[in-house]
Amino acid sequence: MTDKPVTVRLPQDLLKDLMALSIVDDTTLADQIRKAVQAYSTARRNSPELEGEIAAARAKQSDIFSTLAS
Repeated sequence: MTDKPVTVRLPQDLLKDLMALSIVDDTTLADQIRKAVQAYSTARRNSPELEGEIAAARAKQSDIFSTLAS
């Protein structure tokens, strides 16, 4: 899979923390952000509530798009 560049705006204090951690961990800022996003994604995928949230999102999406068909 090819990486896709994205732009993210971060509060200054969070950016400073990530920059400091990248120095401590001897990694890049991009690596720090990738690790954080991966950890979040893994946690969400393993969340027992996710299945219900997906069903609710699908229902909401259906309701939204149904307005176009009327």
